[in-house]
Amino acid sequence: MSKNSFIVLGFVGADPELRYTGNGTPICKLDVATDDSYIDRKNNNTRVEVTDWHRLTAFDKRAELIAQYVKKGDKIYLEAKHKTRKFRDEEQGKDRYVEEFIITFVDFMTKKGVRDPGDDDQRGGEDFPPV
Repeated sequence: MSKNSFIVLGFVGADPELRYTGNGTPICKLDVATDDSYIDRKNNNTRVEVTDWHRLTAFDKRAELIAQYVKKGDKIYLEAKHKTRKFRDEEQGKDRYVEEFIITFVDFMTKKGVRDPGDDDQRGGEDFPPV
């Protein structure tokens, strides 16, 4: 795991969106929900449940594998790196920034024994099934 790593363990909110760039590079967008809770001390110590949504992107073979094996409702473990991309909004003449989370490792937890073939780290799971 690199120094710029984020771990997301949650549930897939919708089927992954796979598309291809003009030069044929696969890109997959994925929405993952994570849950948390806290005690609201101002409201009679009531437990408050909070769901956060995370939009992540995968490229190349990893993108195709996620699109093939992941479905809405699946539990998934992801590692991602954070990138900030700058672009020029020509309409408004301003620089804009987009934060992206690029998937670097995936463990398809709903599918027993399936692991990311693009990662050399041996963190468990079995060999990825042939595609």
